[in-house]
This record gives sequence, C-alpha cells and structure tokens, in this order.
Amino acid sequence: MRKGLLVFAPFALAGLLHVACSSPRDRAEFTPLPSSTEDGGFTSGFESTDASTDAQGCSESKTEIQRVPVVIEFAVDDSGSMDSGGKWTAARDAILAAFDDMKNTSAPGLFVGLLRWSTNVGEKVDPGDITDTNHYDELVSTINTPKACPPCNGGGTTMGRGLDAAYKAVEGFKAPAGFVQDKMSRAVVVVSDGTPTDKAASETLVDSKLNLQPPDGPILTFSVGIGPFPTTSTGTYDPAFMSRIAINGGTAPVDCSPDSAFAEGLCHFQINTNDSDYTAMKQALIDAINQIRAISATCEFTFSTNEDTNLNDVKVEITDDDGNKTEIPEDPENGWSFNDPENPTSIVLNGEACAASNGTVSGRVDVILGCKGAN
Repeated sequence: MRKGLLVFAPFALAGLLHVACSSPRDRAEFTPLPSSTEDGGFTSGFESTDASTDAQGCSESKTEIQRVPVVIEFAVDDSGSMDSGGKWTAARDAILAAFDDMKNTSAPGLFVGLLRWSTNVGEKVDPGDITDTNHYDELVSTINTPKACPPCNGGGTTMGRGLDAAYKAVEGFKAPAGFVQDKMSRAVVVVSDGTPTDKAASETLVDSKLNLQPPDGPILTFSVGIGPFPTTSTGTYDPAFMSRIAINGGTAPVDCSPDSAFAEGLCHFQINTNDSDYTAMKQALIDAINQIRAISATCEFTFSTNEDTNLNDVKVEITDDDGNKTEIPEDPENGWSFNDPENPTSIVLNGEACAASNGTVSGRVDVILGCKGAN
C-alpha cells in the first residue's frame, strides 16, 4: 500500500446536487433505485419519496448545479519489451477491466482518453465521456490488441513524446454544457516498463505541467512502472526514474523514496514482474488504476443561487455503493464548507470527508440546498 497519500478504497465518485423544497425536519428522503437486473451493478440514480410541491413552487427552483470535470489521459507504452513476461496482456486486460467498470459506474463528469507510444505516438483517443458507447468502443479498440508490438510505434522508448501528446489532450479538452469550464481536475497516467532515452527531458516536462497555473493547470502525472523489483540493472527497467516521474508529477506519497529497498516505499505504482504472474500483475494494475481514479476525483461541487435558495439550510450526504448513507457535518477541517462564506459558489469537502467521498465505487455525494419559505 502506498503511504502518505490519502489511500482509500479505490473507487470513482459521482457528485450530484439537489434543491430541497422542504424544511430541515420534513426534508424528503432519498432512496437508491434498485440495481439493474442486466448488469447487477449499483445505479447512482435516486428518487424522492415525497412528491409534494409547496405553495411557492420551490420544487421548481432554478438553482443551477454544475460538476467540476475530471479529465484523465492514459499514455501506455507499447514498445517491443512490453510483449515479454506477460506485461502487455496484463496491462491491456487491467485497462479494459477498468474502462468497463468506469462505463458502468461513473457519473457524468469523468472524461477519459488513451494513447499508445514508444519511439513515436501512435493511436490516440482524446478524453471523452466514457459512459458514451461510441467513445467507450473507441477506447477499447485502441488498447485491445494481441501484442504491444505490432502495432508498436517505432519500438523504442521515448517517453517525452507520449507525455507531451497526453498533456495536449487534457489541455485541449473542452467541457460540455452543464460542467464548470474554468475548473478541471486534470491527470495523465503513464504506464511503462522501459528505460526511456529522454529521462531528464521527461522529468522536466512533467514538472512544468504540475506547475501550470489555473485555469490551464495544474496537471497531475501518475506513474505506473511494470518491471522487476528489486532490479539488478537499470538498463531495461529503472524504478527510480518512474518514482521521479511521480514526484515531479505531484502524485508521490510524502514519505516515499526513489531509492527505497522496498516496493511499498517507492513513489510510483510498482507492478512487479519477477514471477511473470499474469493474474497478480493484472490485479495490481487494476488496484493502481482504481486508486488513481479515487485520487483524481474532485471534491468540489459548484452551484448558482436564486431568490429561493436558502444557504442556511444545506445537507451533504455520501451514499456508498451498498446504499448506506453518511451525513457530512459542516466542518472546514474534515467536513464540508463553502468555498467563500461571503459569496459561496461551491461546496467543498475537506480532509476526511473528501477521502470518504472518493472511497465509494459507484457511490455519490448529494448536496441538498434548502429553499426559503418552505413549509
């Protein structure tokens, strides 16, 4: 387990906000809709058990809610070395499994892309709504090949070109209507088993993207290294380099070390290939991707108010994938708070509340805004 970061159950967050039209003690109860009988998965839809409308028509409130988008581009090494030891098969199948889970459980607001690189950048899919069938199919067809090489893109390992293309993909993303345009959670996930020929340039590039100022950045970079550990030579795999990518990318645990003698102490996600165990590698990759999804998830939910909105009556609930609800207290340290107490435009989850909200796979956050004059 990685130390230092908020490491929690590795799942994606669905953030939804509702306008409540009842007084605090008469607030409508919300219950999870039944699971789909087709896929057996938890649905994030909710329905009110109180269909009443008050005299002022507060249920027709025009309060506008927007989600902060989460944009992730996967940059996957498809050099020839990925075909040895079952590495490509494990990486491909783990990414396919993660994409399938995202498609079935993610709420609107998660936008995912993928590209393949080695010496050059090859097949590329810009971020899009992974719940959209056409976009999902494009992602799947891009990664779902029997071997990494062919269709390898030059055969060598020039990481900077893959990273640069991935950064351009997330930088160029435009959120659709209904999402916050000037705030985004941006991340690139680089997956590699090699020792690139451009180590220093790659590290510098990663650092520059972390230091981009809003609204263009910052862009986090997650590093997933697939190779033997401990390694006897850095000629074919360099875990210390992969850790430095995580450090420069802003995703390293605070107490990690690129020179750690233990995999748990490294700064990147280390996928060990010493035993060429496909099952173990695949599961480790799935766990890494799930943690990345959780860490990338936003803990901010924006809104605009109208004359009927009562910001003295706010309720924040987290519902996990089993339908269990937890009400979050107003607390600037480990609960919710307004981004600006004098002129609030968003709800922010802090500390333990943010970690908890990111720890529910098909779960959701509900922010219920009260209405003035409600009975």
